[in-house]
Amino acid sequence: MKALLRGLIYRGLLAFAKRLPVAGERRSFRQVLIKLDRLGDAVLALGALRCLVEDEESTLMLVSPLAAPLIRQEFPQVEVLVLPAFCPAFWPDFVRFILGYAPVLRRLQAGRVVCLRHQASDYTRAILHLIETKQRYFIDWQKAWEPQALSTPDPTGPGVSYPDQADTCLELEAHRRMVAAAMGRAVSPGEVLPSLKSTPTRAGDGLLVCPVTGDAIRHYPPALLAAALQRFRQQCDWPIHVCLPPDAEAEPWKAALRQSKLEVEQWHEPENEAALIQLIAGAGAVLAPDSAPAHLALALGKPGVFLLGGGHFSMFAPWQKLPTQRWLVHELSCFGCRWNCVHPEPYCLTQIEPQRVAEALWQVIEASVSQSRHCQK
Repeated sequence: MKALLRGLIYRGLLAFAKRLPVAGERRSFRQVLIKLDRLGDAVLALGALRCLVEDEESTLMLVSPLAAPLIRQEFPQVEVLVLPAFCPAFWPDFVRFILGYAPVLRRLQAGRVVCLRHQASDYTRAILHLIETKQRYFIDWQKAWEPQALSTPDPTGPGVSYPDQADTCLELEAHRRMVAAAMGRAVSPGEVLPSLKSTPTRAGDGLLVCPVTGDAIRHYPPALLAAALQRFRQQCDWPIHVCLPPDAEAEPWKAALRQSKLEVEQWHEPENEAALIQLIAGAGAVLAPDSAPAHLALALGKPGVFLLGGGHFSMFAPWQKLPTQRWLVHELSCFGCRWNCVHPEPYCLTQIEPQRVAEALWQVIEASVSQSRHCQK
């Protein structure tokens, strides 16, 4: 009964939205690309977006406020419409979105709409219904391990199945399938590998540590991080830089490094995404858990070591562009828990030994330096 009532409310609101007056004159595009997500997910979609943009002129991209600066930087020729990344709840988020944005979306006409959001939601479905288009492409999300209760009607168009396995991470394979379906041709995995073409990288001799993720359960604990860096410094005299988001709680990280008597060259708090990208582009190597900085470093081709837990293992990572990019994992039988951890702490991360981290850093830095010397000869 509850699901039926929920469905009636969502469908009724969507029907009401389709009767709202259109805001302004109609806008026609050959394609509308939808990637409403966090920054790291937007980085993963860069290769797919670039394929689609190169195939079609007159493109509009729908992106989140977090991803908008990156998208505008990478695709300056493309028009961007900024929308909320998610609608967490029906009230007030979904209702507010419908009332505020439906008149804007209803004026859009497109030859095709491609939605690269991996998991279906009433929010993205509403957007697909509100844009007038000849063809819709979206992920057909049928995963029992992460079900999504949907109350809006199914959109018409080809639903592209989300993969169960892939040579790279599942998200990149999903993007490859989506691009192939939309473009009507075979697409290789290399074509959808993310890259930042607008940002030149610079040679650096410093290790940039980005310890914070969007969820604390995915952090490598401060004490273990300090121990890993302490061992790293025993073999490498590179300066250590630490990058934290402006709103992050810095004291646990600072206290752990002070206790280990590690000298930090500089603590960075980039004021925006552009500053973060420039900081990573100038690093000699990067150490980070699975996070936006990790994916930015990978896309920029920076050497680095990246720490991956098992909550969403293989979904968004691991992936790499170069041999000097390493993912460290402590494998457990409970992988795929979607971060519903059954242990006192996430052993998939906390049992990655600091010595392993230090050794991996030495190896990627040594390989990177050797490669650089070879290229200069």
